[in-house]
Amino acid sequence: MFDMNPFDIMHDDKTADLIKALGDEDPGVRLKAVKALGKTRTRRSADALIAILSDKNERVRWAAADSLLEMGELVVESLLDALDAEDKYTRAEAAGVLGKMRNERAIEPLIECMKDDDINVRWIASKALATMGYPAVRPLIDAMDDKSLRIRKRAMDALVKMGQPAIRPLVESLDDQRLRVRWGALEACEHMGSQAAGLLMFALDTGTLRAKWRAATALGRIGDPKALESLIAALRDKHHYVRWKAAEALGAIGDKGAVDALIEALGDENRYVRLGAARSLGILKDERSLPALEEATKDEDVLVQEAAERALRNVRFAIRFGD
Repeated sequence: MFDMNPFDIMHDDKTADLIKALGDEDPGVRLKAVKALGKTRTRRSADALIAILSDKNERVRWAAADSLLEMGELVVESLLDALDAEDKYTRAEAAGVLGKMRNERAIEPLIECMKDDDINVRWIASKALATMGYPAVRPLIDAMDDKSLRIRKRAMDALVKMGQPAIRPLVESLDDQRLRVRWGALEACEHMGSQAAGLLMFALDTGTLRAKWRAATALGRIGDPKALESLIAALRDKHHYVRWKAAEALGAIGDKGAVDALIEALGDENRYVRLGAARSLGILKDERSLPALEEATKDEDVLVQEAAERALRNVRFAIRFGD
């Protein structure tokens, strides 16, 4: 139980002596006082510890943060207020403690901290939100639609750091109604790498048009060979935009198991799909693609012709001199 009796607090000579010691010139004395105050678990001690978060000595600040963390719920409101403190060290340490507490009341204030003028405060707020797990996912996804680029970037970083709890909501957000959220989700999925590949393949197979082509793009940038069959299957999707992005992604993955499917895609009715297939075949540099690429140099579209010619040069060079 916390000592909540104001009479007891005001007459606690030990607490008063410890608080007085926080003003000592010797950081060692201040450090000992901070650690002792953390054990008193009173509001008076909590206020003193909040105040010393601005101490010029980082060891004293860190010890104060640890003591506040031990006090738990008693200090949450004070820490939330400290996020608006004038001192940058106070804001940073308060954000760090709130993150370790995983108190959901801190989520929105910490999102606001991601636009702080101080880079360290922004970084710690982002890290704190990442530790909160699933309860912070939706607010962070919403923050990717913020008008501030700084907020959008930090929200995405926090979701990436969070990892597994954020993957499914991010993949689902590839079809969000908000454009900035869709692009932020795409970039976040790319940064998450192979851990997001399974759900991205599912989105590629079953999602809406918006989700499918973004999933194909993300899979290509991730470069996970496990996505090969899903991307090959997407070359037969009814939407040409999905087929185009799948063709490009297959080149980015770099697996020659895609060569036959890409050769077939050179005959697609849509010029962008043919263009993507030609470019990817130029990346893969497989001798089997030579006849189809030679034929593609006669394509009705000049961009496809040029891409096929460049691909031919790449393949022939690889055959002659090695890849």
